[in-house]
Amino acid sequence: MAVAAARVVPRTLRTESVAFAAMVALLLAAPAVFYPVFLMKALCFALFACAFNLLVGYAGLLSFGHAAFLGSAGYASAHAAKVWGVPPELAILFGTAVAAVVGLAVGALAIRRQGIYFSMITLALAQMIYFFSLQAPFTGGEDGIQAVPRGRLFGLLDLNDTLTLYFVVLAIFLGGFLVIYRAIHSPFGHVLKAIRDNEPRAISLGYKADHYKLIAFVLSAALSGLAGGTKALVFQLASLTDVHWSMSGEVVLMTLLGGLGTVAGPVVGAFVVIMLEHYLAQLGAWVTVVQGAIFVVCVLTFRRGIVGELSRLLTKPLRMNLVLTVEPPPVHRAIGTVERAQSQTTIKVAIVSSASGPTALLGLAGIEGARIAVAELNAAGGLLDRRLDLLVRDDGGRPDVGAREARQAIVEDEVAAVFGPVGSDVLLAMSDVAREHRTILITHTANTERALVERGHRYIFSVVPNTFMEGSAVARYLAQRPYQQYMVVGPDYELGHIQAEAFERRLRRDNAAASVVGRTWPKLGERHFTPHISAILAARPEAVYSNLFGSDLIEFTRQAAEHNLFTKVAFAGLYDVEALQGLGHDAVEGVIAYERGPFHVIRRLAPSERFEQFIHAYGAATNKYPSAWAINAYDAVMTWARAVQKAGTVETERVVDALEGLELDSLRGPGRFIRPIDHQANVGSYIGVVAWDPSFPDFMIWRDAVYVPGDEVWRPEAEVLAVRPAPKA
Repeated sequence: MAVAAARVVPRTLRTESVAFAAMVALLLAAPAVFYPVFLMKALCFALFACAFNLLVGYAGLLSFGHAAFLGSAGYASAHAAKVWGVPPELAILFGTAVAAVVGLAVGALAIRRQGIYFSMITLALAQMIYFFSLQAPFTGGEDGIQAVPRGRLFGLLDLNDTLTLYFVVLAIFLGGFLVIYRAIHSPFGHVLKAIRDNEPRAISLGYKADHYKLIAFVLSAALSGLAGGTKALVFQLASLTDVHWSMSGEVVLMTLLGGLGTVAGPVVGAFVVIMLEHYLAQLGAWVTVVQGAIFVVCVLTFRRGIVGELSRLLTKPLRMNLVLTVEPPPVHRAIGTVERAQSQTTIKVAIVSSASGPTALLGLAGIEGARIAVAELNAAGGLLDRRLDLLVRDDGGRPDVGAREARQAIVEDEVAAVFGPVGSDVLLAMSDVAREHRTILITHTANTERALVERGHRYIFSVVPNTFMEGSAVARYLAQRPYQQYMVVGPDYELGHIQAEAFERRLRRDNAAASVVGRTWPKLGERHFTPHISAILAARPEAVYSNLFGSDLIEFTRQAAEHNLFTKVAFAGLYDVEALQGLGHDAVEGVIAYERGPFHVIRRLAPSERFEQFIHAYGAATNKYPSAWAINAYDAVMTWARAVQKAGTVETERVVDALEGLELDSLRGPGRFIRPIDHQANVGSYIGVVAWDPSFPDFMIWRDAVYVPGDEVWRPEAEVLAVRPAPKA
């Protein structure tokens, strides 16, 4: 439902559909121009390269032993067809199954290591399979298995007819290609790319990275086996060539030449390499030298591969700078803008967030939450009797990209509002763009207080508790506990320090007897927390406040448990749903947790049929429970929509006026509003105690959860005015 109601810049989907249709048309007509056996060889290697690209391009696993799967399937299919006399369809399926089993065995060993160690393990195991193929009695040794019968497919199609065989091979290739395409565009594919970009972050969000990598490895091996089994029947031969290490190198060459991490790149690369081998065959041994020279030139010229470079050139926008010598009065321009907006049949909004990069899983959750909100609005008749159109733009977790994408959405797509992003540094960059173009920006994940205070302006709003509010909320909670001496541990960058300052300030206010006996600041991405844990134990505090998050918090928790830290001090940390799923059974029962929107607590504190429908819709789309990132993004879209309905228009200035003081249309419950002075919503923090619940056997949730309202812990208006005299552009 959500996917149907919102679109993700459909130009990409249309381009891929047209490209696929063109490829199918060319391949259908190709036998009229090229020799069918040559084309079948190219198609087999194209499928092999696509399978390899699935592993290296989307999972980030470089295998130097993929020939093992191509060759083992070839031997299995050839043996089954010739010795056992099975029909060709079963022979190919048997070879594919053998390759999948070999892939499972090799992958289970190899994925325990990363980088070059992973690659060398795959090479070593592939060489073992090569020598097994050389010595095993049923493989034919150096002669291989020859005169493999092609037979009749399903007892109907005579594969001895070359043209018939070609179209069967084409169907197999297209089937395998579509399986790969579906995999990389599915939630499974998004998780793979997140693991490729930042594995610790993916683990921190509850994904079992090794399981996903193993599934990708087995799928890649099986599809390589499908190519190998088909090739054995085409050439009626299974030989050592297909299991030799040079074949593993050749598929790397095909993938890099066509475009690593592109859908069609391996197909192009395979055809180029096979054509070079075919038409340069008369050069004899020199063909390898020529291939190498061409490869070097292509790598230097097309660093993204042939398809990658072409895609970049075709999608590069054409810009023209126009100078107008006559400018109408401002009031006329404003009226014209309103009339043009009102005349559109749809209302466009954009979410600029991380669909790739280290924060992709948080960004993708927010994107899905926004999609569900748009779907609900459209199902109810739209907004102002007009359809709402959601554009999704990827910032990659980078401030410069976020600013560029926000500017393009505003200037080129003429969106009425922008939502996002994940990173606070990206938010500050996008905020400058929103102010420059006088466009509403609502942040639902990034929460630096600077964006709304020191650098606040008329067009930025927040529906997430900021850094000051979160630190103060935890201090307010802990001040009511019998702890007097505290230790602070946080990431050594702006978020960690300013949130800790807010914590200490509120703690001193609410508990005059409390004191902070020490602070320790691990760097972001730290993996060895022993010195910091030792510092905490040496200081002997009664309680520890931590604003570590994600993979850092997970690793700290595991190492601190080994030092029995949690049995000696009370501990409060950002144990959100994702972190608890990442810890699994390593989570520590009894620690204090806080976060921005745990679904299981909202269910109890603010139950509603609407929230249950949201959980169902999100689960149907992602097969997961919704995180705070999804819930807050949904709230952002719905709150903007309520302001538009109140204003009766999408004209920016009137919607801004409507947003100031507006009560949020929130899944988290009623009573949340936007403070006019700084455009911060009084959304609060949820705090509880980590504990097992029979309803969630795979990870811990909370007990004794409470909600700290935002307007009880946010910065006083007098302090905001001292830094930001008025919310103006």
